[in-house]
Amino acid sequence: MTVLIAPLVGEHVVAGRPIEDWTREALARRVAVLPQQLELPGGFRAAELVEMGRAPHARRLFGSTTDDELAIQRALADADAVDLADRLPHELS
Repeated sequence: MTVLIAPLVGEHVVAGRPIEDWTREALARRVAVLPQQLELPGGFRAAELVEMGRAPHARRLFGSTTDDELAIQRALADADAVDLADRLPHELS
């Protein structure tokens, strides 16, 4: 993987491995960003936003696999949000 900003000293290490040893896909499965302020893309329902989190695990460019659907349902259940799946973000608190 190409590092966009090389360190001046030291090295970038993730889970004990130099960042250069990771593929983008493998790194995306291990690292996430949780911004302090979040602006969600408009027009998507809650379940579709959860589905976007499956991108690092995608096996195809478009469409979900059965594994994706199960993971989305599991994530909604874990968040106690199954009944909110079809709601728009502005409808949620």
